[in-house]
Amino acid sequence: MSTVPPPSKVGSTAAPSTDPGSRSRLWWATSAVALVAVATRGALAWQLDAVCRDAHFYEMLADRMRAGDLDGAFHKIELNLYVAVLALLRAAGEATGFGGTNAALAWGVLVAGLTVFPLFDWWKRQFGVGVAVAGIATFAVHPAFTETGVEPIRDGTFWLLVACTFAACHRAAEPQLNPPAGGGPTPPRWRWFLLAGLAATAATLTRTEGWLLFAVLLGWTAVAAWRRPADRPRLLGGATAAVATVPATLLAVNLTLLHGHSRWEWGRLAVLRHMFRWTRRKLIGTLANSPAADPAAHADAVAQAPVFQDAAVAATDPHALTSAAEAGDPLWLVYAEGLLGAYKPVFLLLCGVGLLWYWRRMLRPDALPCWCVSLGVMAAVYQRLAQHGEINGRYFLLPALLSLPVVGLLLNDAVRWAWAFLPSRDRAGAVRSPVRRWWRTAFVGTALSVLAVLHVVDGQQADHPGRDAELHVAAVLGDRLEESLANEPAAAPRVWGVGAAARLVKEMERGLEDRGLDGEVRTAFDGVPIEEAAAARPDLIVLPRNSGRSFDFALTGPEWLAAGFRVLPPPPVHKGRLNEREIAERNIWNGLVVLVPEDAGLGRTPAAATAADAAGAPPGPSAPATPQSPTEPQTGIRAAASSRAARYAGALDGSGPPEFSARR
Repeated sequence: MSTVPPPSKVGSTAAPSTDPGSRSRLWWATSAVALVAVATRGALAWQLDAVCRDAHFYEMLADRMRAGDLDGAFHKIELNLYVAVLALLRAAGEATGFGGTNAALAWGVLVAGLTVFPLFDWWKRQFGVGVAVAGIATFAVHPAFTETGVEPIRDGTFWLLVACTFAACHRAAEPQLNPPAGGGPTPPRWRWFLLAGLAATAATLTRTEGWLLFAVLLGWTAVAAWRRPADRPRLLGGATAAVATVPATLLAVNLTLLHGHSRWEWGRLAVLRHMFRWTRRKLIGTLANSPAADPAAHADAVAQAPVFQDAAVAATDPHALTSAAEAGDPLWLVYAEGLLGAYKPVFLLLCGVGLLWYWRRMLRPDALPCWCVSLGVMAAVYQRLAQHGEINGRYFLLPALLSLPVVGLLLNDAVRWAWAFLPSRDRAGAVRSPVRRWWRTAFVGTALSVLAVLHVVDGQQADHPGRDAELHVAAVLGDRLEESLANEPAAAPRVWGVGAAARLVKEMERGLEDRGLDGEVRTAFDGVPIEEAAAARPDLIVLPRNSGRSFDFALTGPEWLAAGFRVLPPPPVHKGRLNEREIAERNIWNGLVVLVPEDAGLGRTPAAATAADAAGAPPGPSAPATPQSPTEPQTGIRAAASSRAARYAGALDGSGPPEFSARR
């Protein structure tokens, strides 16, 4: 006799209805929730003045791809699907006059609405209609998904791909389906296996966590094979075909779209390699004489690893990540703060209550693969925190997405409990089910509306002092540049951003577009040759002062000054008590150096001279130096660098330039 429990105990709480009227109501209800998701994110996008730092990073990579520089587009992050999507969005936005960043924001709002439909299809089949409606309603108004999804970054696209993968996997395997009465096999679902494989492959090319989605595919296939022995050959073939889509897709992309690339791209594997090496060192240790045991060599290898430069813009900013080393807090406390920031207190409380109340249901075989993915992500986050001392709350959003059915179970039972108190018959004995349905709809709609308003307000009140400070600094530089070009209306400004200062230049680019200045903006994460800058002579060059890179002004200052550039003094320091944004703004000014050509008018106006005196900056030379011709020998820059030591010391408010040996 079979030991498989009946469908009422392992399957969904409510089988999908085949009534056309019921299906129509479900479609309208799902569409309404999708509109709520679009409305909540659209409201935040309308109020968004400055995008996050990762957004600038991906915009720069997308611009490199549009220019045909595939090596530059994939140098730091390997093959990434979102870079290609963003390149298309920016091209379409610029072609239509809508703006590249605005097009990316609109994409984030749109994919949030599209994500609702595959989520509903998956949860309806696994947990029932009521849980599915409650789950997608929570996704539509959850503050973390709302605030992060509206940003022009890869997270919103990744959630759409995750939802499509889970929906296709569940349709392909049907882990809750009982064997047919006759004991024969069920019809094969090859197209759903292929769709699941393609969606999971696209997810792996967007975020590294996408590799864990294949655990769900294989887990649900194994559960289905256990329940339906007659389907095992078809299930094995379908799962094999789904997994085979990964090498097939990579091969096709390398041979077609990346045929001009200098190397073959095999997906996002660097994170997995470094995690494996770290875990191996922790488990088996290393010999004292091995190169890996050398702390200096290990630090250099970690610093140069491409995967750890994935978010190079955010990694050099103290406001982007929570650093355990800087905060001095124990790892478990930093981990808990990141988890709480992603889940939000109310949602985390509901998840905890749901897990305690429905723990038996969460241990069903078809639910275990989802929990394996969540635990895998959480373990990887802790490993990254332990290895590098940093954490980002966005890492927890995939487990939060998989936890939504737990909250859906609670909300669904709450609605059923409230519905039971409504009378089912009136005094004459007539059935009052239409009234009960109306009250249930009103209750759910009112609760959803209140949550949506509260979460939108919560998102609008989110404080981003570092982002707001960067926006203000970019506006100040844009105003000064526009003022210097007032006498040359036909001139197109040229602005370069190097290293961590590149994100500021990208924010400045949006301001130049708003001012109608169609200039040239160039960004370079790995520095630019000083000789090339001396030949091109852009209007502004923004450098990091001392970020630990070889191109910092603290190391290359004498060479820049010898090449015919001078330091543009920052605005005067505001007297009195500074708020959080003003403190962040002052830190930005202290962390960067703005260079202009010596013969440029920028910074030589009376207003700028007064600001320079108030800030205590040294005045520029009385006569501009003759710019070096590109045809002259470039050795003159290094030869003249030592004679600029006094100007360098004054520009940095220091005692003098560092020794060149420090550059090693």
